[in-house]
Amino acid sequence: MLVHSRPTRGGFSAVVSQAAELTALGGFEVSVLVQDGDRVKELPPTVDHVVLTRPLASLRGLIQARRAIAKSRPQILHLHGRQAGFLLRLLGPRNQVGTVLYTPHGTPWSGGSTRGFLMTEISERILLRRTDSVLCVSRAEQADWTRRDGSPRIVFFPNLVLASVSIPPVADPVPALNSTVLVPGGYNPQKRLEVVIEALALTSAPRRPVLFCGSVDDPAYRDRLIELARLRGVESNVTFAQSIPGITSMMHHAHLVVLPSYSEGMPIVGQEAILAGANVLWSSIPPHHELFADSGGSFWTAEELAQLLEKQSQTFSVTERQGWLEAFQLDARGRREAFWVGLRSRHG
Repeated sequence: MLVHSRPTRGGFSAVVSQAAELTALGGFEVSVLVQDGDRVKELPPTVDHVVLTRPLASLRGLIQARRAIAKSRPQILHLHGRQAGFLLRLLGPRNQVGTVLYTPHGTPWSGGSTRGFLMTEISERILLRRTDSVLCVSRAEQADWTRRDGSPRIVFFPNLVLASVSIPPVADPVPALNSTVLVPGGYNPQKRLEVVIEALALTSAPRRPVLFCGSVDDPAYRDRLIELARLRGVESNVTFAQSIPGITSMMHHAHLVVLPSYSEGMPIVGQEAILAGANVLWSSIPPHHELFADSGGSFWTAEELAQLLEKQSQTFSVTERQGWLEAFQLDARGRREAFWVGLRSRHG
């Protein structure tokens, strides 16, 4: 059984690809426990899914998840994301499951605050004691977990993305894509989207239009972004959209793609940007360094991003990383298949 608290873009994309991977490999009966959402329909039709009617973090949602797990009695329980991992290992059923796997997906509990760091450390150490394997999607994430536990339980286990993508033409939204700064990935404080608005306000007129798009994980956070754009006087330059089909094609056609996250695992949207041959500006965090190396353009502060946005002649293409990504994904497929085959043999 695969568990994800809600079908948001990155983490749930990993669940969808894993469900398809295990179905194709054979020998697994795959089920998914997740809160309802439009992306649930992306799961393979042969995969059973239990839809939570309440958020996992609510009392009713947690009770529903506990009952579903206890009824299923899965031989393998794979928890995706810190919320599912922490809640279900701390408060979930313990005797009705076999092997417990956990993939953090790099998302901290609470930004960069001291309280957030301490909460992360406490939750991770609890999870370590109650988990058979921690599956890390990047080398940076693996190094962070190895700091806590140097045992073989910490496994390098990258997410899978398509080995290649076609770039069909898209019907450009307003504003036109070829002049647009695209910010994909969803509305969550971990994505640090306010940095893009602050940077835009620091640039000279005429400003390029900015299009934010993705799942609305935190409606209050999106409302704060809308208000910030108004306060900084750039509301006419900014569009706040939800998830848009064909995001890889949009990244290919956009003037720039900006990935400003505070923390990531190994972002699927970043890998898709490489496959799309996009021009990318990325926040200077270890997983982005691992993914983009010296390609694109890196920043941390709004001032640094504003300077990059105003560079008219410089290219920020990440196309040169396509060969690396192909080798990375080939290695990932081999690692994952060997892991699943071993686990399947162990459980008969």
